[in-house]
Amino acid sequence: MMKIFSKVLFMTALIVALFTGNIVFAQEDAEAEKLYTNGAYVFTVNDDKVTIVEASESLAGSVVVPSNIQGLVVTEIGAEAFAFCTQITEVIVPNTVSVIGERAFANCVALKNIVIPTSVRYVGKGAFHDCIAFHDIWYQGTDSAAGKIHIDSSDNQIFTQAKWHYDACLEAPSSWKHVYNNAFDNQCNLCGANRTASHIWIWVALVVGILVVCLCGAVAYILARKKK
Repeated sequence: MMKIFSKVLFMTALIVALFTGNIVFAQEDAEAEKLYTNGAYVFTVNDDKVTIVEASESLAGSVVVPSNIQGLVVTEIGAEAFAFCTQITEVIVPNTVSVIGERAFANCVALKNIVIPTSVRYVGKGAFHDCIAFHDIWYQGTDSAAGKIHIDSSDNQIFTQAKWHYDACLEAPSSWKHVYNNAFDNQCNLCGANRTASHIWIWVALVVGILVVCLCGAVAYILARKKK
C-alpha cells in the first residue's frame, strides 16, 4: 500500500512540477516576445533595438520605414512584416536596418521599387514572394558593397533578377525627392546631402575655371602690351 501511495505522490509531484515549469517558460516567452504598437506598426524590442513584426495593410503609395520608434532604433524588418500590404508601391528602408526578414514584403502585389541602404546585410527567404510588379532596386552603395549582402537563395528570384541601380543617392527618381528629403534630413550618406554636395562642387569648379581663364587672358594681354 505504501509503495502505491509513494508512486501516486511521486507522479503528482512530477505533474505539478512540469505544469509549473511550463507556466514559467510560457511567461518568459511572452515577456521576451512582448508586442508593442505605434501607429501603423507592431514591433518587439530586444536590447533597445526594434524589430517591426507587422505593418498595417492600409499603408499605401510610397512608404518610408521609420528609422526609430519611440526613441529606439529600428534594426530589423521582421518575417512577413509587410506581407499583403497590397497598396504599397515604393518602400524606402532607413540606414539603421540590417535585416530584411523572411517573406517581409511577400504578396505586396503593387510594390515596384525599393531603396536599400548599405546597412542591410541580410535578405531572408522569399522576402519579395509574389511581388509581381517589382522591378527596381535602388541601392545606396556600390555594386561591390551590394555583393556583400547575404541573400537567401530560396524563393528570391524576383529580388535577385530585378534591376539594380547603384549609388542610388544621385540617381533615384526625381518623383522621390520630397520623400528622401522628409525621411533622411541631415543624413550625409543619403540622397539629399550627396546631391547638394555634388552640385556645390560643380559650381565651385565652374567658377574656378572661369577665374583661371580670365587670369590667363589678363596675363597674356599684359605681356603682349609690354612687347610693344
